[in-house]
Amino acid sequence: GVRLLVKEHHEVPVVAIQSVVLGGLLFENQTNSGINNFLAGMLTRGSQRFSRQELAEAVESLAGSVRGFSGRNSLGLSGSFLSTAQLDNALDIFLETLLHPTFPSEEVEKRRRELLLLLKNREDDLAQIAFDLFYQTIFMEHPYRFPVLGNEETIRALHRDQLADYYRTLLSPQGLVVSVVGDVDTAQVVDHLRSALEVLPTMSKVASLPPHEPRATTIRKAGK
Repeated sequence: GVRLLVKEHHEVPVVAIQSVVLGGLLFENQTNSGINNFLAGMLTRGSQRFSRQELAEAVESLAGSVRGFSGRNSLGLSGSFLSTAQLDNALDIFLETLLHPTFPSEEVEKRRRELLLLLKNREDDLAQIAFDLFYQTIFMEHPYRFPVLGNEETIRALHRDQLADYYRTLLSPQGLVVSVVGDVDTAQVVDHLRSALEVLPTMSKVASLPPHEPRATTIRKAGK
C-alpha cells in the first residue's frame, strides 16, 4: 500500500529522500494541538538502533542530513546524502529513523523545553500574532485554526506514550509516500524500500479527514 516514487537524476552525485504521511494540523484538536510539530522534532532523537548522538554521527559519516518536518497537512522525514557505494547504508539509516523512533523520555523533555521557549518568543513577534489571529478568525471549526506550534497548555500536557501512539496511527501503508530522487538505480532502491517497508502493519482504521469549514456568510473582525 505504500507509494514509492523514484526519479533518477545522474548529473549531480546527490540523493534526496523524503517520506510523508497525511498529518499535521488536519488531525489536531484542542487537547493535542502541536503534537505533529512536537513529533517532527523527535524523529531524529533516538531509535531502536541509534541514540540521538549515534544517529547524528552515522548521518555525518555519510555526508548527509536527516530532519523531521510537519505543517498543515503532513508529517514527514527528509534526508539527503552523497551518492556513494554506501547508498544501502544511507537508506537503512533513513528507514530506521522513520520506522523505529523510540521517543526517549529525556529527549521528550528537552523538546518540550525548546517548544515552550519558542512559544514564549512568539509573544514578541507581531507578524506571527497577526497570522495566528487571522487563522483563528477564518477557521471557526476546522483544525487549521490552531497554531502549528500548539500552545503552552497542550505542550506541557503531551507525554511520551501519547506521542508514540499517535505516530503509530499515522504511519500506515495506506497514507505513506516515500520518494527518492538523485544519482540512484531505480531497481535497487525499489527492492530495498519494498523489503524494509513490508514490516508496516496494515491499519484496520485510518484517521479520517475533518469536515470542511462552512463558508463564511458574514464579515468577521477580530483584534487583540
